[in-house]
Amino acid sequence: MKTTSAYNLERFETEEPRERSPRVRVVKNDEHQKRLKRIRLLRARCIFMSIILVGLMAFTVYSHMKLNEVKATIETSKNTLVELQSENKYLNFRLESYVTLDEAEAIAEDRLGLVKVNSSQIEYINLSKENVIVSENTGDESFFSYLFKEITQLIIGD
Repeated sequence: MKTTSAYNLERFETEEPRERSPRVRVVKNDEHQKRLKRIRLLRARCIFMSIILVGLMAFTVYSHMKLNEVKATIETSKNTLVELQSENKYLNFRLESYVTLDEAEAIAEDRLGLVKVNSSQIEYINLSKENVIVSENTGDESFFSYLFKEITQLIIGD
């Protein structure tokens, strides 16, 4: 067909649309499906193992941090102990130097107003006699009857 027009519009005429059939893939065996399943399982295992490894590394780092903190605390405590022991030795030395017999006498006389004992202040007691308690109670009456008798004498005035 020859046309005299400048353009051939027959190409754009609408034809009946063709029905496209869905694309079907024929798989003769399930090898491909099994392979995909194995790959997914392998990926899941890798992800799980990676999570466990990251957790273990985080735990290790945390443990080392805590260990370093404890070591620093121990070192600080040791330094404090050494300083306190040194101060204790110094204070004990000063205490021993302050408490001599001459200084104790001076403090007793100056601050407390004490004086040394002289011979006029010493009084001797003779203990050559036995200490004996003499009871006026003859033992015939009981304690309560004796007490009653004493109380009535006080009241009556006998």
